[in-house]
Amino acid sequence: MSRPGPGAPAPDTVIVTHIHSDLDALAATVAARVLFPGAVPVLQPTLDPQVRELAALHRDVLQLRTPEEVDLKGVRRVVVVDTRSRSRLGTLWAPLDRPEVEWLVFDHHPPAPDELPGSAGRREVRGSCTSLLVEALAALPEVTLAPVEATLMALGIYADTDAMRVPGTTAGDVRAVAWLLERGADLAFVNRWVDAELAKGQLALLEQLLAGAQPQLVQGARVVVVGTRTDAYVAGIAAVADRLQLVLDADVVVLAVEMAGKRTHIVARSRLDGADMRGLLAPWAGQGHLSAASAHADGLAWEAVVSHAERHVAGHLPPEPRAEDLMSSPVRTIEASAPVAEAVTLLGDTGHSGLVVMRRGKAVGVVSRRDLERAARHGLVGTEVRHVMTNGIVTTSPDTPMHALLTTMVRRDIGRLPVLRDEALVGIVTRSDLLRAQYDRAPDRRAAVSRRTATLGERLRAFWPDDWWTVFDTVSDVASGRPVYLVGGAVRDLLLDRPNLDADLVVEGDGVAFAEALREALPGATLKVHRAFGTAHLHTADGKRLDVASARTEHYDRPGALPRVALSSLKQDLARRDFSVNCLAVRIDRDGRGELIDFFEGLPDLAQRSLRVLHNLSFIEDPTRVLRAVRFEQTLGFRLEPGSEAFARFAFESGACDRLAGERTRAELSRLLSLSRPTQVLERLADLGALRLLAPELTPGPDTRRAVAGVRNAQRRLGLQGGVEAWIPVLGVVLWPLGVEAGAAVLGRLNMSGRQCDGLVAAWRWLTAVAAEPPRPSDACKALSGLPEALLPLVYALAPTRPARRAVLAYHLRWRHLRLTVGGDDLKRLGVPPGPHYAAILTHVLEARLAGTIGPEGELALLHDLATRYRAGDPA
Repeated sequence: MSRPGPGAPAPDTVIVTHIHSDLDALAATVAARVLFPGAVPVLQPTLDPQVRELAALHRDVLQLRTPEEVDLKGVRRVVVVDTRSRSRLGTLWAPLDRPEVEWLVFDHHPPAPDELPGSAGRREVRGSCTSLLVEALAALPEVTLAPVEATLMALGIYADTDAMRVPGTTAGDVRAVAWLLERGADLAFVNRWVDAELAKGQLALLEQLLAGAQPQLVQGARVVVVGTRTDAYVAGIAAVADRLQLVLDADVVVLAVEMAGKRTHIVARSRLDGADMRGLLAPWAGQGHLSAASAHADGLAWEAVVSHAERHVAGHLPPEPRAEDLMSSPVRTIEASAPVAEAVTLLGDTGHSGLVVMRRGKAVGVVSRRDLERAARHGLVGTEVRHVMTNGIVTTSPDTPMHALLTTMVRRDIGRLPVLRDEALVGIVTRSDLLRAQYDRAPDRRAAVSRRTATLGERLRAFWPDDWWTVFDTVSDVASGRPVYLVGGAVRDLLLDRPNLDADLVVEGDGVAFAEALREALPGATLKVHRAFGTAHLHTADGKRLDVASARTEHYDRPGALPRVALSSLKQDLARRDFSVNCLAVRIDRDGRGELIDFFEGLPDLAQRSLRVLHNLSFIEDPTRVLRAVRFEQTLGFRLEPGSEAFARFAFESGACDRLAGERTRAELSRLLSLSRPTQVLERLADLGALRLLAPELTPGPDTRRAVAGVRNAQRRLGLQGGVEAWIPVLGVVLWPLGVEAGAAVLGRLNMSGRQCDGLVAAWRWLTAVAAEPPRPSDACKALSGLPEALLPLVYALAPTRPARRAVLAYHLRWRHLRLTVGGDDLKRLGVPPGPHYAAILTHVLEARLAGTIGPEGELALLHDLATRYRAGDPA
């Protein structure tokens, strides 16, 4: 390295990046200069052609310096951007490698074998390094950017993410560009440089490579591995690789160029999720990302690189999906002799577009919805399906690769392929399955597996006690290699770091048979089976509960009805659940423990605390899902996403869910109204229109909300805030505006117990009575003593007058404990003949005691006086 010239500055802080600096490195340098005012940006001597041109144009504006212009030996702090590798700093590393130097590293690449020192900065895999620094800038309370700075930063992000098209692009990259656009970034300038024409040498190299390129199909991916030799050095071959990939529409490009007989430069690009280009170039210490990597080697022939890449590229690509990965199972079938009307009904229930037709256990044809509807229009509803099905069925085997499935469907113009194993029907692949897999470039289940598998397995171990793992090991033994999944809220809460030991298990196949085998393997366990639903509840000898279910699908004949159930696949089982965040599953059997399944994008929704239903009629089919949504909003801080909230509102505005109620509604209401902030719950239910479940005319106003808050205050004041029935007085307040008779009708639809119904009705009747006149203490005692204690906060909160509230409070604190020391025997000794007047006389004594005008010692004297008056003809 040249010595700094005379007068070269000796800055305290410098900003450096990697050799062969690209647009992202330049942009990150610009962002770091704003983030660290006073720091001096030092450019590498080797720059990509575009970077060299941009740096020349903006050198003075951005105050860029060369290594010769800076005294690096006086530096005390180094900000490194777009690399974490010492070797990629080139000749800048040696003068900065001193113990007193502080290192702040901002990098978006995977860890390097020669990591730079220090832990400050930010090292996080991201589409662009610039977006990491922009995120840091956006967090500052006051930061200003010149339009040129915002534009260059946006250019770096666009260049490294291929305009947001590479698989490694993240939401953070997109947010960073949006923030920069708000601060004046010029997309027209960005696009000109991202889509810039290749230089003359690059174009010549591209022509050479195109002449020798032979695209190959490798595991279903279009792969190009090509190399060549040039007499001169050509800068920017990464841009050549990008253009080659674009021209040949290749999923993967590996490019090796031997330049001037000295050094071979290697570039690998992939647009596939799960590809590892960095690993492919590992023999030459490849650097970069999984989807974009580069390397170079001296004295290496380009043919050696091409040979290696052709032999090993398959091992660095995601495995091509096969029929068994893509298929749905079990398959919905119909017998060839069944009438068309039955097939139409079955398709209506399942939403499928076709059925496999069976005869004597073998697949003999396929019938589509279109064919069945045509037959029905022609009055052929009673005709056997075999007369309208497609004969000469085309099938496939479980190990058929995706590209072969696609070829068969296109050439034969068919929409579904039954999958046979040894002539037995094991699944079906549809056209939509193939389309989804093509776009995801991974089979449905593999695409759903989280990359955090190992971490999740560790978290499972940490959250579930050891005695549970004894049970789970037994579950694994009984499964004998069959996957067993923990599903639902326990998985959601595991990812939220919330303890939840609800063991809700799903197996594909006969869950009841599995549960019965599990009971035999767990000494002392008991089992309760619900065969109609394919579920079982198992209780171990030490009190643990496991809910075991067959993977199943559900169909609703009408809004709010109980579902009809059929065996299905794990995906279809999860699809019947309420929200995407509850559709997560994690394997607990030994073979795949910690494997997370996320078919419905539940993880992103979980991160955003968003509640999203899986289909548009979800709330109409099961209106109680709205109650669960409100509960999750209140307890987990989630929120219905706008589309799902619109579906919820429509479900109630349409009137389809009016007065449905039922046991499931009661169960959800009991959980919801037991929460600590019932007023907010009520406001949210009213906002969504969900109270129409109870009664369309139920529109709680301010008085009702105040009374609900009053119930909670009364529960605290009376010491009755706990207990399983603490929600019932809140329900009583909500229904009070309907009146006694209409309120009682709602209680009946909720299938409340007789005791609960009678108690609420009695409470409402007493409130109606005391509204007309103040209650006498004895009458209040009589009425209130007939109510369940849990309802006292209800009558206290709704009491229409201050005397009525005082009576409730006095009853709870004093009156209910009062017992007279006198009775009928005392009246008989005083010469009063038995009769109805006994009650009147004793009530008089009771009123005096309740009013506090006499104590226990005065009861007998008052009784003697009343008896004397009675004998004298005064009826007291």
